[in-house]
Amino acid sequence: MLSDFKPNFAINKTRAKVVRPFQKELKMARQTDISVKNGRVSRPRTVEPPFVIRVQGIEGPPRRVVEQDFRQKLLSGHYAQRNFYEEPKTRFDRALIHASIRALNAVRGNLGLEPIALPLEHFHLLSEDEYIQMFEGAAETGGLTAFREMYIRHCSRRADLARRITHELAHAACFHQYTVAAQIVEPNDQDCEALEDDDDNEEDCGGVLIKSIRHDRSGLQLAGKKFQGLDEAITEILASLIRSRMIADRHPLSKAAVEELTTYCSYLPQISVIFRVISDLYEKREVGLAVLIWDYLTGSNDFCRRLRRRDRQMHDLIRQMGDEPEDALRTALALGYCEEAEEIAEDFSDTPDEE
Repeated sequence: MLSDFKPNFAINKTRAKVVRPFQKELKMARQTDISVKNGRVSRPRTVEPPFVIRVQGIEGPPRRVVEQDFRQKLLSGHYAQRNFYEEPKTRFDRALIHASIRALNAVRGNLGLEPIALPLEHFHLLSEDEYIQMFEGAAETGGLTAFREMYIRHCSRRADLARRITHELAHAACFHQYTVAAQIVEPNDQDCEALEDDDDNEEDCGGVLIKSIRHDRSGLQLAGKKFQGLDEAITEILASLIRSRMIADRHPLSKAAVEELTTYCSYLPQISVIFRVISDLYEKREVGLAVLIWDYLTGSNDFCRRLRRRDRQMHDLIRQMGDEPEDALRTALALGYCEEAEEIAEDFSDTPDEE
């Protein structure tokens, strides 16, 4: 069971390697009920990934109009990046994406959640050069997700591509919360003159001006990169469960690619720390893990509330933990997790930047 998992690190410049025990645990996880709610959805219908929109600055009917407009644009891909060349999806690419979505919805079904709809158009495959040029600040990562749009660094190694797709899929499928700051624009406002000078602005004078959009929550991460390391750890754990489900069902991967996919995992230092925290909070690790995944997908805060009540200092340290190996090392040392810190310290200098 997952409660018996003990990380063992062997990290290189291209990926984080997990030895056989982790593969065994993921295989057993497919047969383990980690449900928060019992039973599967008997007649599944697809729903949109959960997100909450808060509108500030205006009230009444205009507020509802802004909320509905932002929701429609978010779902339709309005905020997708346009200044790049997207690689055409091959038959293999499409089959891999569809298999990943099916596996994600199987995991959601175990939690009593309805399947979600994620159109193929929200997956953007970019060449190595195009990805580096587009995301200069994240040039060493394998993928990036923003406004439900997944930008994935295409590669020839199919196991790596599957790993990147499933990781970004987990990011896109999690709970999101946005705050939209808006104001009513009258024809004689100075802001209206600015709108008239901006040919790209779609708002009409006398309408509503969207001043800013803030991403308040993505999965478990809050604005200001709070709980960033926790969020990436649970993202990768969920992605690992998606991969396990996928290879147990229909998928386009070869045996060698499956072997490679189930042997490697990202953000192991953060996962090591979080598994130890779960063990300190719950008698059964799979229960704590299920609560975390539930919070990640639905927007609940049960795990962090429990953590805060149990140990405020531990809560604050987990909130501050970033997504780099040295962040996990500092957190492990501060929490007194000597064994985990020793394992992380042995290899973290060779750890690559992750998705």
